[in-house]
Amino acid sequence: MIFMGSGMKETSLKKQMILVTYIAFLLFSILRFDVIKSIPKQLFDILSPFFIGVILAFVLNKPMALFEKLFSKIIKKKEVCRGLSILLCYILLFAVVIGIFMFIVPQLITNIKLFIDSLGLYMKQLEKSVTDITEKYDLENLDLDAILNEVKDVIKQISTALLNYVGNLVPRLFTVTSNIVSILFKVVITLVVSINILAGKETLLRQAKRIVFVYLPLKWALKINKVALLANDIFGKYIVGQLTEACILGGLCFIGMNIFKFDYSILISTLIAITALVPVAGAWIGGGIASILLALVSPVKAILFLIYLMILQQLENNLIYPKVVGSSIGLPGLWVIFAVTVGGGIFGFAGIMLSVPVVSLIYTLVKEDVRKKSSSAGRKKL
Repeated sequence: MIFMGSGMKETSLKKQMILVTYIAFLLFSILRFDVIKSIPKQLFDILSPFFIGVILAFVLNKPMALFEKLFSKIIKKKEVCRGLSILLCYILLFAVVIGIFMFIVPQLITNIKLFIDSLGLYMKQLEKSVTDITEKYDLENLDLDAILNEVKDVIKQISTALLNYVGNLVPRLFTVTSNIVSILFKVVITLVVSINILAGKETLLRQAKRIVFVYLPLKWALKINKVALLANDIFGKYIVGQLTEACILGGLCFIGMNIFKFDYSILISTLIAITALVPVAGAWIGGGIASILLALVSPVKAILFLIYLMILQQLENNLIYPKVVGSSIGLPGLWVIFAVTVGGGIFGFAGIMLSVPVVSLIYTLVKEDVRKKSSSAGRKKL
């Protein structure tokens, strides 16, 4: 009885300790919600090189597989083929990055400077157009001068901030010692992670699968294996698809703008390519900003550019993208907007990019489960 009493006391004490700990954690979460909210962001910042390395491996996996297939016809040793394929992929990657910094960034800075230098002339043209419209449609009662002044200030602030950011991007990266060390460390970790994943992807997958099947019940292991395969397919399609779409849209936009003699072709094409990374509305956001810039030069050019972008989007979505990338991840537009809103609100731009495949994975799993349970419920009724 004495032992039973002491055992009951110990159990009661444990329950009380758990309850006190739970209440303390709950109070801390309520009082310091800002700290709890910042934990996911801090973890994401710490693990960002690993995540970027995984994404880079996803992106380079397809070209590596292509190079490996070509090398295997000449070289019989698999390890040599894999090593040469990885090396060639990273040489091409570095060539693209160097090309962007050597050719696109200087042209981008030139376009922004030219726009700022011509801003005064554009404002005069805009004032004249507004004055003509005011006189023509009898709108003298509206305080259009105040509106024009606000528009001028906003455009000037955006242009100056953009020029300062792009112009000081390279100096900021290479002048501050602490930034150099931090950036180099993250770059090295990212490269090491991506190279290791590409070099030993079969081994890593086999080891992960073995651990899951050893430590978990067979039912759960099969489910996790199914989810992992589905996640690999969805994330691979989405990441490669978004990058490919952005490059195609930006490239075609640049070619078309030069053919039709639109102004600021480098600036606007880069803007379209970057915003195209945002699902659903990204390219249209970029197109809206670009049309405002072109409207200052010529309203007719702005309208023609929007028509051209609309045609380009239709061609890219219906003809080019399906041929180059293949099928989409199949997430309805409403859920894409939901994913982008929530992901962007919590994790910023990275959240915008990664929330869509995560929600797509959840959506696919829930859809399959609903179908399975609906069919079983239908059988029971019969």
